[in-house]
Amino acid sequence: MYPIISGSYAMRGTIQEPHLVNCREFSVTPLEDQALAAIIMDCDGQTSVRELASRYEISIDDLLAFLNKFESAGMIDFSPQQIRRRPFVALGQQSPWLREVHIDITNRCNLARWCRHCFRGDKLNRSQDVQTADWLRVIEDLSAMGSYSVAFSGGEPTLRRDLPQLVECVLKHKMFFGALFTNGFVWSKNMDAILSMLAESGSKTTLYVSLDGPTAKLHDANRGPGAYQKTVAFIKRLVAFRERCDAKYRLTVNSQVTAENMHTLLSWYDDLKKLDIDRWRITSGRVTGRLAENTGLLPSWDELFVEYEKLICQHIADYRSGPTMLLNMESFFNTSMLNNGYALTFSPVISICDYKEQACSIEPNGDVQFCTSWGSRNFGNVFSTGIRDIWHSDSLQTLKQMKVGQITECQNCDLLQFCGGGCRLVPGDVTKKDPTSCERYRRFVDIILPLLQAAGISFYNERSLP
Repeated sequence: MYPIISGSYAMRGTIQEPHLVNCREFSVTPLEDQALAAIIMDCDGQTSVRELASRYEISIDDLLAFLNKFESAGMIDFSPQQIRRRPFVALGQQSPWLREVHIDITNRCNLARWCRHCFRGDKLNRSQDVQTADWLRVIEDLSAMGSYSVAFSGGEPTLRRDLPQLVECVLKHKMFFGALFTNGFVWSKNMDAILSMLAESGSKTTLYVSLDGPTAKLHDANRGPGAYQKTVAFIKRLVAFRERCDAKYRLTVNSQVTAENMHTLLSWYDDLKKLDIDRWRITSGRVTGRLAENTGLLPSWDELFVEYEKLICQHIADYRSGPTMLLNMESFFNTSMLNNGYALTFSPVISICDYKEQACSIEPNGDVQFCTSWGSRNFGNVFSTGIRDIWHSDSLQTLKQMKVGQITECQNCDLLQFCGGGCRLVPGDVTKKDPTSCERYRRFVDIILPLLQAAGISFYNERSLP
């Protein structure tokens, strides 16, 4: 028998931290033992089990016991004869691993004059798009350094005529095309081409569509006249294409909760369930960009958490009744808590923004940032310096490796285990507390936490998991 890495998998990461990754859905398996990683890398369809056992001086039975675990997980295939298909291996030369990259591929937006809460504010429609060849080189550089997941946003990314070409490049290099963010205002041939590629590849890319309310009055106040009708039609078309072509992509509606729409959350939730989307992702946003100019949109925390409590109660009831739309409510709640029966909390040794420790974002002009929200600080430009040098720079890694225990002002606070110190962007000084996080998480502890605990959800830091 000839073992080979499955066609839907690749080996990515760094030489020091190799991983088997699924190119069709987000799945990462670390290969912590270098000897075992070497065996997996040699599963090339040309080398038999007997030859591998001899090469690594282990018994055939022990080798098969090891490989069978990967076969049962769909990561390794066995062929009765040699296969001329080289497994895809891309490992960076240096750790830490840049696992995920969010690329804002354009500054152009067709709704820039309308959106009152856009975090980009007056930056939109101020510059020409970067050339296709330049973005293709960035994607190739990311692949070469072992990066895994790529997301596209903007501006409005569907305005780029070359968007299918950029998506195709990600898929060709056997990276996971993690997400595409759109306002869903205009359906174009671009969308037809992209959806066809996703259907053919079987990629479980998440398509995020922005919706600012359950009615035309609420949504159009932010997106312009007629936007609600167009966006709902856009979502329905995505659902219909997926059903017709048996595509695997996921549909998420992205919504910002404001003072204007927060009292509609329950009816809005019911309406979205009827659209057959996979997930509703809601946030109250950060006071940046246009939202800093339209503070009247900011919800009252007391009123908002009353609405959040009602929505979580309804979702838990739906969950217990059978399969239902997933819900992601900021960092306070998501359906996976119910699936797992637990949620992870912060400890002093966990990195700030731990879910982005292995990620960064790239602006439309090529500037690299800590994340998409941190527009006030750049760490270099990919078109002049290159992503590899920027990612491994001391300035960026000092922040990426910063631990919760270094936020000195928060160390004696009972909220720290839940908020992790909040967003480091807000206080300016990264060692100071985020006062908006304090306000929100006090209400989380008082209102939401008892509700989740009553639903059987336990809270652990990663070192105390049972």
